Amino acid sequence: MGATADNALRECVVELMTSPDFLCVIEPPGQLDDFALASRLAYFLWNSTPDEALLAVAREGKLRDGAVLAAQTERLLKDPRASRFVANFTDQWLGLRMIDDTSPDSKLYPEYARNDLLKRSSVQETRAFFRRVLDENLSVREFAAANWTFANESLAKHYGLPGITGLALQKVSLPADSA
Repeated sequence: MGATADNALRECVVELMTSPDFLCVIEPPGQLDDFALASRLAYFLWNSTPDEALLAVAREGKLRDGAVLAAQTERLLKDPRASRFVANFTDQWLGLRMIDDTSPDSKLYPEYARNDLLKRSSVQETRAFFRRVLDENLSVREFAAANWTFANESLAKHYGLPGITGLALQKVSLPADSA
């Protein structure tokens, strides 16, 4: 006993916020119906709820058709909200959220440790590169063998690429000897 109203409220909020039902969208086991599929697709690609167009296809019972599902997936990927997928996927896959936890050798790369723009730009470069591979349906080989990347003035200086100015990332060709 003796709990104050503030403590009781705090306990309720903690329970709510740590509940798996609050933190995660949990679909029942078994074959997904069209609405569950729409929900999973939207949360995966947009980190958000399905839009009206996706719900309309689900209501029609057509979302489990392979061609319809592919078309809806393409539509969702072309939407600006898909940038959430790109950021979340690349951040988790490549550990981009931990970029400040490690640093290259400061003797080899003294400019990196002191340059927050360079760090942020390198994260944006990675996301832009992944987005281009995704948008153009390029081979996974591009991640290892591409002769291009995205750079702004800060990255170009770091990479030794001449003629690139400004803060905006732009697609640039890499020198033949950069592999």
